[in-house]
Amino acid sequence: MGSAALQRLGRHTALLFAVSLIFGLTAYAGITLTRDSGRIAAVWAPNAILLCVLLKAKRDAWLPLLATCFASNVIANFAVGDAAIMAVSLSAINALEICAALLTLNHLGVMRPGFTEYRQIGVFALVATLACSFSSLCASLYLYLAMQAEFSAVFWEWFRADALGLLIVTPALTILVDAWSQRHKLTRRMIIEGVLIIGVGTSISVYTFWQTRFPFLFLDAPIVLLYAFRLGALGNAIAILNLAIVASVATTYGHGPINLVRGDLSDKLFVLQVFLASSFAIGLPIAALLRGKRLAEDRFKQIAELSPVGIFQTSSSGELLYANAALWDQVGSREQLLRSTLWERISDVPSEKGESTVFREFSGRTLRVRSQRIENDEGEHNGVLGAVIDLTSETAAQQRLLEAKRTFETLTDLSPAGIFRTAADGNCTYVNRAWEILAGMDAFCATGKGWTRSLHPEDRDRVVRTWETATANGDGYADEFRFAHSDGSIRWAAVLARPEKKSDGSIAAYVGVAMDITDRKSAEIELLEARRQADEAAASKAQFLANMSHEIRTPMNGVLGFAQILAKEDLPQAQKQMIELIVQSGKNMLSLLNDILDVSKMEAGKLTLVSEPINVRQQILMAVEALRALAQNKGLELTCNIAPAVPDVLQSDPLRLRQILNNVIGNAIKFTDEGAVSVYVSVEDFESGDVLKIRVTDTGVGIAPEKLEMIFGYFDQAEAGVSNRFGGTGLGLAITKNLVTAFGGSVEVHSGIGSGSIFNIRLPIVCGRGEDAVDMALVSQNDARTAESPLEPLRLLVAEDNEINVLVLQSMLERLGLQAIIASNGLEALQIIEDATKTGQRFDLVLMDIRMPEMDGLEATRQLRERGYSAADLPIVALTANSSADDIENCRRIGMQGHLSKPLAIEDLRAALVEFGARRDLSVEGQGRTIDRLAIAYKKQRDRMFANLALYISAAEGFDHDALLSDMHQIAGTAAYFNERELGEACRQGEAALMHLTGMELREKLEQLFAFQRVSR
Repeated sequence: MGSAALQRLGRHTALLFAVSLIFGLTAYAGITLTRDSGRIAAVWAPNAILLCVLLKAKRDAWLPLLATCFASNVIANFAVGDAAIMAVSLSAINALEICAALLTLNHLGVMRPGFTEYRQIGVFALVATLACSFSSLCASLYLYLAMQAEFSAVFWEWFRADALGLLIVTPALTILVDAWSQRHKLTRRMIIEGVLIIGVGTSISVYTFWQTRFPFLFLDAPIVLLYAFRLGALGNAIAILNLAIVASVATTYGHGPINLVRGDLSDKLFVLQVFLASSFAIGLPIAALLRGKRLAEDRFKQIAELSPVGIFQTSSSGELLYANAALWDQVGSREQLLRSTLWERISDVPSEKGESTVFREFSGRTLRVRSQRIENDEGEHNGVLGAVIDLTSETAAQQRLLEAKRTFETLTDLSPAGIFRTAADGNCTYVNRAWEILAGMDAFCATGKGWTRSLHPEDRDRVVRTWETATANGDGYADEFRFAHSDGSIRWAAVLARPEKKSDGSIAAYVGVAMDITDRKSAEIELLEARRQADEAAASKAQFLANMSHEIRTPMNGVLGFAQILAKEDLPQAQKQMIELIVQSGKNMLSLLNDILDVSKMEAGKLTLVSEPINVRQQILMAVEALRALAQNKGLELTCNIAPAVPDVLQSDPLRLRQILNNVIGNAIKFTDEGAVSVYVSVEDFESGDVLKIRVTDTGVGIAPEKLEMIFGYFDQAEAGVSNRFGGTGLGLAITKNLVTAFGGSVEVHSGIGSGSIFNIRLPIVCGRGEDAVDMALVSQNDARTAESPLEPLRLLVAEDNEINVLVLQSMLERLGLQAIIASNGLEALQIIEDATKTGQRFDLVLMDIRMPEMDGLEATRQLRERGYSAADLPIVALTANSSADDIENCRRIGMQGHLSKPLAIEDLRAALVEFGARRDLSVEGQGRTIDRLAIAYKKQRDRMFANLALYISAAEGFDHDALLSDMHQIAGTAAYFNERELGEACRQGEAALMHLTGMELREKLEQLFAFQRVSR
């Protein structure tokens, strides 16, 4: 145990010993000094002393104090001759009295009373009376049973003694203890005055109670009041204790006026108790009253001194009794005040309560005087109480506010923008001149909700609703709407308003501006109209090109078709060469047509790229090999090197990548007469990610540096004579640059006249999965096997309205050993298929033209699918001059399985017949295994897509955006083969959403696609 703990323990032990010793001694003295034949003391002070100590002590000290004092009480009782049972019993009753008083005061919230307030005195007196009543009842019962004492006599004697002790001793000791803790506040004057009063009071008390000749009890009442008035509660406590000690001792020894009472000692004790109780009742409440009055006066002065307002009080004669510091700060010295007209106003008795007067100038200040007459209980004038308020700052602020308001109004009137202000509820309170001109309404009519009458009828409800919502929520406001003038003109306004907030954050008003945007709106309308006309022109252009493509391809189908058929005949070499020239010229014409259509799409912003896994190495090598014969014909060396860092599989558009390679490499071969063309492919590392770099170098004629930008323009070539020498339209590089830009890449060229050219193409790398990439070498082998494999007998239907195209098809089919039934339109094709189905002679394949009279091929296909003809039962291949990606996609979406573009090549026709025209006879084991393998592969890809979709919808890790895009694209084209056309359509929509939508719109589309998982299973 530390020294500090030992010291605390020592202090606590000393306190317990001292309190228990004092308790025992006062108990012994109280019994022996005033008892006669009875057992009850005249004034029982021990309980009062212990209660005082408990009220000052901490709660954890209560039990030790009660225990030790109980033991002291028992010892004192033994000392006066009480039996053991009586000593313990009476001590227990005293302890019960103290506990009852202590716990009740604690419950009522009066744990540390200072006996300076009426409530504390009243509560304590009530609690002490009740506690003494309880203990008196217990003592009376015990003494009645133990000693056959008279019940009522014992009750009243015990009650008077204990109550007098609690009511006199406890308050007096408490006040003395509190005063001791405040002893540092005593002044020399206060000490001298206190000593003199105590000395005089003690002398009078001793004189009064030491003589027995005269009943001078009344002399002590003025002394008690003197203590209370001059020394307060402390003086009253000293007076009561002093008086109680002097009176009790004198009476005990037979002195004092109380001994003039005829009767025994009990009667004299009763008189003494009544005397002491009356002295307590006179002194302590008066002391509390005086203290409250003094505190109120001090509080008033403190508030007055803290107040920034000047406060004064005058007497009934007009004499200045009080003025706080703020008043002297306002008016200067007393002499200045008394010489001023302000003093006349202050000293003048107001005729009304709260009368107010403003002094515009007083020593450079503006003051307001508010005064009120003071009256006594009889209504007589007793002085004036008033306040002097300095309005100098307020008046200056008001003046500045008025000046600011005038400045604001001047500025707003000069502003070209409409400015308005509203109350917090949105009702208009001010508009400037520009607003009046813009709205066509004056300020008076605009106030309140009047401004809404100037709104255009078509805008009014919306504007009022949004404005009321903004002001109700405390939000800012921004909108564009129209004002309708009385002359019928319309003005557009862009309005912006913000809340003006008070210091507490609440909204005081709204301030806003309204800009006249009529000219801008007119320009926007003109721009929209111009854009609409441009869009219409672009659409017309696109439609014209599509029609031109169709119209050119249709006759070209006949030319090239018959030319290909003739090329297969046994003709003289000269004629064969002519036929090959016809075929080559036709292909060149179709290539030009395709380039023109691509340019049209690029200008219209409708060029879209697909993204699927491709074997990029195979794509590049195949593009180079396809042009090797052209290079060899010119005697050029064509080389291709691919760096090891180039990945095998990338996500890309294979068709457009081949187009870029063909254009750039073909261009290099075309403009090189001798030397070599080399292709080098590598990977470059950039901060934004890795890029695929394709470098094409040639030793050709070169390009002047100042003409490098020209080569990427439509129909532009570097030199005017180039087209004459090398031919070409100048579209290839322009298309290439647009395609590279669409990929998110870049193209640059370095060249000079006679030094060849270097083209660097950079494309962003998006890695793909190897198992999803198409093996182009395997495709080529399959195409070769397809071209060599014999055709099975097929029952074919051709829907074609053009007689030349019908002849071309029949001739090609005859060379392939097949024949076909011809339908001239879609409606006739439907009828032929229905009749064939009824007779059991179903068709194996339908070649369907798109543009036909009466019913086109798309509608005929749609009706066939609706009538139950599935892709497995009746494959349909489009045969059309519409060869764009959108056209092909439309054909697949409507339910077709393939697409053959016009002019038709006999190799393409044969491949389509092999791929789609085989008989679906499930009884044949080999065919069944093929279908099973296709179904297994399709199901695997479909399950992978749904699993990836689940990761996206649940926001889990592992979602692969590119893989999902690839799977949806491939399933969109193959789902119809497995009677899941709706799933294929949903995949097409999901693919478009994944490419163009974000947020909730994208999520809704993908959730709709995911719902097909239950159906597809």
